[in-house]
Amino acid sequence: MKTLKSILFATLISGLSINAYAQGIKTDNRLTIERVFSDPALSGPNANNPQLSPDGLILTYLKPKTEDVTIQDLWAVDIKNGAPFVLVDANKLSNPAKELSEEEKGRRERMRLSSRGVVEYKWDETGKAVLVPLDGDIFAVDAKTHEIKR
Repeated sequence: MKTLKSILFATLISGLSINAYAQGIKTDNRLTIERVFSDPALSGPNANNPQLSPDGLILTYLKPKTEDVTIQDLWAVDIKNGAPFVLVDANKLSNPAKELSEEEKGRRERMRLSSRGVVEYKWDETGKAVLVPLDGDIFAVDAKTHEIKR
């Protein structure tokens, strides 16, 4: 079972990179030093902070939006069927233009976070919910129904 999960995870991560590259990166025929070190990465947006649910049935990860790589959503993949889906769309829970508090700006600077939207999350111990802090609020996302509660 561990090997199957490892294979699924590696396939997911490589597929995300290739898919994002094909969808969202504007290409320029010249490769400059500035482009090598700028965003988005040459390989395209990548999955960040992958976490397996405590029961091992759902893989969650953060992924930048294709239309704005500075805003991340929380995605999930059901290990049994392998179909990725957006679990938390950051724009539906928070206004991307909302000004962050000075405390939040300082915290993100210390953590070297430049992304907006969902920047962190944690599974509860039972695996029934994912806790998502977002712009000063905390949301609980039911793992089965995908219902979001404040």
